[in-house]
Amino acid sequence: MIAIDAATTGRFDARWGKAAGLVARATRGVVFLAVAACALPSLAQPAPDPNTPVREADAEAAQSESDAAGEDAYGTPGSATGSENDSYGPVPAGGWQSTTTSGGFDFNIYSDVGAYYVGGSAFNFEIGAIDFFARAELGDSISLLSETVVMLHGDSAMVRPARLFVQYRSGSVLRLRAGRFHTPLGFYTPQYPHGGKIFRLANRRPRLLAMEHDSAILPNHLTGIAAQVSVDVGFADWRLDLAVGDQRVNSLAVGNELAKAAVVRLSLLPQRWAGDLDFGVSLWLNHQHVDVDPSAVPPPGPDATWTFPEVLWEQLAVPYVAYMHYPVEFIAEFFALRHGEDFSGGRRYRLFGGFIQLGRSLGSWTPYARFEHFQRDAFNPLYLGHPAPIRLTEATAGLRWTIDPRLIARFEFGYEFEDNDPVGGIQLAFGF
Repeated sequence: MIAIDAATTGRFDARWGKAAGLVARATRGVVFLAVAACALPSLAQPAPDPNTPVREADAEAAQSESDAAGEDAYGTPGSATGSENDSYGPVPAGGWQSTTTSGGFDFNIYSDVGAYYVGGSAFNFEIGAIDFFARAELGDSISLLSETVVMLHGDSAMVRPARLFVQYRSGSVLRLRAGRFHTPLGFYTPQYPHGGKIFRLANRRPRLLAMEHDSAILPNHLTGIAAQVSVDVGFADWRLDLAVGDQRVNSLAVGNELAKAAVVRLSLLPQRWAGDLDFGVSLWLNHQHVDVDPSAVPPPGPDATWTFPEVLWEQLAVPYVAYMHYPVEFIAEFFALRHGEDFSGGRRYRLFGGFIQLGRSLGSWTPYARFEHFQRDAFNPLYLGHPAPIRLTEATAGLRWTIDPRLIARFEFGYEFEDNDPVGGIQLAFGF
């Protein structure tokens, strides 16, 4: 909570009103683009190129069909291994579905190297996170997953346990999970492994979905329990994800503590209508205690002072739509975040934003583009000292070249409009 004048409050309300209008118009645009994306594959679809990366099947039924055909559900040769959220993204073995044999074991390493340009600086050469990804099958119903990330900083290295969980499945209807896992917020967050840039469309994750070591803005991990229920209603699959657990919060306002959180996601997958279309909404809720000395924090302005609430309620809604069917890859997500001193009233701090990305493969080449925008309250106590910008508008375009299913190159250029900074780079991502 912050003491500010009425004029400042009025300016914030006007900005949020404009943001809500932009979200509404963007939603209509997403519906149009989703319909167009669904129609594209029906037009003169090229034959799958053997150089395209291995893509993943969505579910056990699709897996059995693809095994018989010798292809995965994305339309390219290779063995499918199932994505974390049973979507259709290019993700290694590691999610709700199991495709390894009983008693099997998978181990992969993913990383990348690149040269990146930000603003007026010269190209900086970097080695990306090294992702050690392992999965084991214990019989027909139980599986284990471990993902450990090593990040290099000069001559030193930092090891982070990214994910570690045990999973039980009962046919294609029920999945239960316990451990540390990705939050089922939207489509992108649970879709991709940490260091597996070989599977992603662009060089970087959207800024809103950055991981903790990259100054995360939104929650992306939980340590707790999760369940997924899938129901086939004939024309489509309804899918319900529920998860509860502890979220580690790094903030000057709450210290480095664990906050209890719950998330629910409802998805509709009309596979009989549009192939690999997935759309739905996620809702997130947590409760964080605030413990900070106001005198230790610089004031937000000459006429404003910090007055902190004892607790902050965090409420987040994430509607999304994704279409992942070769040769098209389309994802759009929107975020409406509210921090409040009371569950339904009191002083509120908001964030609105989202991103849209689209790519289409032409043989071994995939041109793509992404647009991302968000704006947040400058005086949100949870983001005290956070390096994320208060407002970001960025457009990115690039070209992905699949040299081999285990090696891809990207050439990317973008522009950050708020700071008038060009961004871009060249990246080689690999996995084995």
